[in-house]
Amino acid sequence: MRHDKFYMALTIGKEYARSNKRDPKHLVKEVFALIALGKFKQAAQTARVLLKEFPEDEIILECAAKSFKAINDIQEAISTYNKLIRISKNNWAFYDQLITLLLENGKNKRAQKLCAKSYAWNQDQPKDVNRCEPAIQVMQYFHSMNLRDGQNDKANHHKIINEKIKLQWQSSLQGHGTYQLIGREEAAANIKKWFGNDARTLFNCCALPAMQADFLRVAFLAQQTNALYIDWPHRPIHPGGLLAESHIQKGKSLLATRFRGGEQRLWNGFAFNSAKSDISTYFQAVLEKIMHNIEHRVSNNVWVVTGPGAWIDVLNDFNEQDTLIDYIVFPEDFKKYFQPAFDKRKNLHDHWSVKQESQSIFLNV
Repeated sequence: MRHDKFYMALTIGKEYARSNKRDPKHLVKEVFALIALGKFKQAAQTARVLLKEFPEDEIILECAAKSFKAINDIQEAISTYNKLIRISKNNWAFYDQLITLLLENGKNKRAQKLCAKSYAWNQDQPKDVNRCEPAIQVMQYFHSMNLRDGQNDKANHHKIINEKIKLQWQSSLQGHGTYQLIGREEAAANIKKWFGNDARTLFNCCALPAMQADFLRVAFLAQQTNALYIDWPHRPIHPGGLLAESHIQKGKSLLATRFRGGEQRLWNGFAFNSAKSDISTYFQAVLEKIMHNIEHRVSNNVWVVTGPGAWIDVLNDFNEQDTLIDYIVFPEDFKKYFQPAFDKRKNLHDHWSVKQESQSIFLNV
């Protein structure tokens, strides 16, 4: 299946079905191969046969729900997902799949209610326990790409993803925080409001979406406390909600690191400016560094101009880092709490590191 050998996969799936060992995790492979081949009706028929044999099996139920969705039998798919949620004792991942299905079919109110339930079902403690004071502000940047003809499906996919992300962030905060997903025009307006027209002009000089996101996150974290920025399309996946995260509860500001080439290096895709350990001055210094880099066009390398390079340069001179900041390894430390809504790595041809090889990273405005 990973190598698109779907007919070969179907042959193997049928061999599993003929075997005396009726193991659900193998039997569903035939159904998935049929879906991959576009044989949706046959996939659904096979799934129904398996449901009769294994009516309470999670693997079979999930497979059946996906096959019913493929033939556009939405009510049967919804019913199957609801049964799956009940049998799995409220597995968050199955809530997630059903919320997507509801949004895709315009059932937004049902999706909103289900999303709230997915983050609250295991919360037996009083509502104010583990809450962060003051309320947390979360922001993400989404660049609406100029899609070519025939890419409407991609645009619709992003629309559904963004609707779901908004619901999930809002629900995970459980009424004790705000979430904003903003684009370029709104980002420019916020930057002008916070830091003036010169800052907005420099933001508008950023040719690549990655640079625009880099600029916005630093401006946001410099302006707001108890503020969290995390790269789109990451969303909270822990049913206890964002406020259950142990690092957030500690009250220290958080910066993220990643291992690159055997070294642990600062990464700017996640940062939390805590009200109890306020590092606004650090982010203000980073913003000044970024604005200087853009104004003087010091390099055509995004990492240096607006990315982690600017953060690292300023951090080396930030005297309070040891008392105010905790460093987490991303995503390893947060896999239980945050995951992307889909895999962006399939679109690496649009990555800033590729783009900067063939064009200027600056615009003349």
